[in-house]
Amino acid sequence: MKTWVKLYTEINRDPKMAQFTWAQRGIWAALLALAGELDIRNGDGSENGEVDTVENTAWRIRCDLGELTDALEAFVHQGMIGTVGGILHITNYAKRQARAPSDRPEATRERKRQQRARESQEGIETVTRASRPVTASESESESDTDTESDQRQNQNQTRVVTPTTRAIGKDSGLRPISDLISSLSPSDSDTDTDVPPKRGPPLTDAARIERAVQIREHVERRQLPAREQTQMRQWATDYGAAALYEATARAASKKPRNFGAYLRKTLEQIGKAREPP
Repeated sequence: MKTWVKLYTEINRDPKMAQFTWAQRGIWAALLALAGELDIRNGDGSENGEVDTVENTAWRIRCDLGELTDALEAFVHQGMIGTVGGILHITNYAKRQARAPSDRPEATRERKRQQRARESQEGIETVTRASRPVTASESESESDTDTESDQRQNQNQTRVVTPTTRAIGKDSGLRPISDLISSLSPSDSDTDTDVPPKRGPPLTDAARIERAVQIREHVERRQLPAREQTQMRQWATDYGAAALYEATARAASKKPRNFGAYLRKTLEQIGKAREPP
């Protein structure tokens, strides 16, 4: 059974259709839909436009038998309907309703197979880029703001750069995401302390929001859709950019299964804690 049939827009300017009453045009559309619903085919699988007997057809489309008979006479006169052994057939149904080669099941399966192959290849390339060690020139450009002691330490370590961390410019004034997350611990996010955490240069609200988005992308290992980025900016409006940045850092240290839900819950907790008594 098909759930749809083609209805060509040319019926509004087809001279044959212009000769029919509005009731007859409605009956014609109902006959097309019924042929698609029955979806009777030939031995080779092609559609043949077979409907049913006149009486059964009247019942199937909920039409008065006399009104249907009058409409069928008009359709037969125009060569649009025929009968074979007492069964109604829509004359050009097979020609007009045939599927395009690209819509056939085997073609659809082939497109899906090619899509899965592309996605698999893109995933391999992404992992490869994310796992590639930084070259000497890249390491030097990314550590321009490091102290001399940090530079000596970096020389003895192999740093892996993900696409997200690579996107952070050296002039952004922001710490690398991996450094920020690794510096967080459960105790940092669950309890308050009198010793303030070590921070870099003061960040603007826009930078806090952008950094929060980058942290979440890094933890979830995906590019955040525009809808979720908009949601995070709305949270920054509701709770403040500093609260969003803090809540995202806490969520990053926990790495919850549902990052978005955990982030929102943390924001609500921060908001309640900051409410005046």
